[in-house]
Amino acid sequence: MYCASSCGLAWLAGHKRLLSPTSKIGFHAAFNNENGRQDVSSAGNALVGSYLQQLNLNPNIIVYVTATRPSSMQWLTADDAERIGLDVEVLRLGDAAAGAPVPFGGAAEEQANLSVPESTVPQRSWLYFDYTDLPGYDLPGMPLKLETAAQCQSACQATDRCSAFTFNQIHRACFLKGMAAEALQFSGAVSGYYDQASDISRVGHDFGASVAFRTSRNVEIVGKPFARIKNFSLAACQDQCVLTPSCQGFTFYRNGMCLMFEARNPTKANLTSVAGVRAD
Repeated sequence: MYCASSCGLAWLAGHKRLLSPTSKIGFHAAFNNENGRQDVSSAGNALVGSYLQQLNLNPNIIVYVTATRPSSMQWLTADDAERIGLDVEVLRLGDAAAGAPVPFGGAAEEQANLSVPESTVPQRSWLYFDYTDLPGYDLPGMPLKLETAAQCQSACQATDRCSAFTFNQIHRACFLKGMAAEALQFSGAVSGYYDQASDISRVGHDFGASVAFRTSRNVEIVGKPFARIKNFSLAACQDQCVLTPSCQGFTFYRNGMCLMFEARNPTKANLTSVAGVRAD
């Protein structure tokens, strides 16, 4: 089977992604073709990223699909698929057992014999989030001026109404919180939550220390965007900006509009939007 470029993108949407030893599935970056010259299109890659996000594919796959220059082709292998976390079923030629697809991790009969751990009741304990802000729900009188995240946690433990904290390492600012519901990517912040892990919803991918990026609620970027994407989610908007090298910041609005900016423009307050910017 030969399937490349737009065909490869359609193949990714399949209910079952079959890959045989002779298959050729190819990908390359989106591009503009003007006067015979192929230039990578940031807006085009953003749209491809939006499509892949809607397929619930992880950031490693998005980078793999859009990273190769237009004049070349990234041919998918079974090893590549396993490395980037793409779920495919590898067809083994000459398999006498009806040639059925064999999933990663072993044959079906082997998987059937795996034991399933018994479910347990979640236990209340401290959860820690590096490079993360837990927005909202601040207790009165915040922030506290403290020196370390450990001191911020101790202050939370000593306060009856406190069940979470975010410590801004740059400004030495401690925010005690009555609760927390979501986690945003925020370089230079450390957060903690005293309850069950299921209470916190991560917005987008947790990039950790791999990128310097800060996402904040109730602000928007002022300026002219290079890309506008409708019917997006906040998670998809943030992640696509992080994964697009030319994107220096984004603004997401409640109506599903995602704007991406090539310059680090100033921001202003807006209670209906969320913005993120590179911090390196």
